[in-house]
Amino acid sequence: MAQYFSNLTIDYVTFYVNIYALLISLVGIIVSTKKYGRLWKTRHLRKVWGIKDKDYVVVVCSELDEPSTRQNVEPREFIYNLKYGDVDAYFEVVITLLRLYPRIKLKIMSSGEVSSTKIDLAQHLILIGGPDYNMLTEKVIKKNITRYDYLSPYVEKQSTMFPNEIFIHDKVNSNEFFEEDDDKDFGYFERIKNPNNPNSNIILFGGCHTIGVTAAVKAISMADSEHGEIPKIVLDNAKLVSRSMKKNIEFSYIVSAERTGQTINTPIIGNSNINN
Repeated sequence: MAQYFSNLTIDYVTFYVNIYALLISLVGIIVSTKKYGRLWKTRHLRKVWGIKDKDYVVVVCSELDEPSTRQNVEPREFIYNLKYGDVDAYFEVVITLLRLYPRIKLKIMSSGEVSSTKIDLAQHLILIGGPDYNMLTEKVIKKNITRYDYLSPYVEKQSTMFPNEIFIHDKVNSNEFFEEDDDKDFGYFERIKNPNNPNSNIILFGGCHTIGVTAAVKAISMADSEHGEIPKIVLDNAKLVSRSMKKNIEFSYIVSAERTGQTINTPIIGNSNINN
């Protein structure tokens, strides 16, 4: 009899151990399924950004004139981020990178910090803002390795029609982009190979003004995602660009931007806006 109850106890223990193991396996499957679902949903976005989790990425944002004066808003009050030029685009980029690549190795700098700090230029570089306020953007454009550059009073070449205005210049098609309306702008995204490392990319977000720079980021940004819901416009943009680029490492798009009150629109990217 004692042997019977002993065997019965062992059977019960084995049963519950098996049930526990089964539950753990089911939880693992559910977690893996959710993770796979998130990865599948963002696959086009990750392809456009061209980065992998655990990669090392350096983000360099434009810096305004007299940064220390801007940061020290009043006695004993210091706000570091006030020196950034395209601060809205900067936040869009950082939030998107952290959501797409949770284990990314991220270094964030202003243009001014680049001139006084040693950085690894062989890593992925994301440059925010034009050559007037981002000296690393200026250096990359001067290498003549980008499709887009600028016509403005702050660079060597100006527009013949409006020499005092900032234009985005498509060097391949000789197109010039400029908006006279203060609430409208043009912005662009360009991804090229990093000349310092063939396994790394350089991404440039530019615009005639800050509205255009921010809109170029918002087109493929996850910053407006709430409760894991990525805006459909962003998903559609990423899908179109991803399929258009095929296996090309270098490509670009240009967008029309508009501000309504405190909001900059999320632009829709069309086939005609994409260049490979």
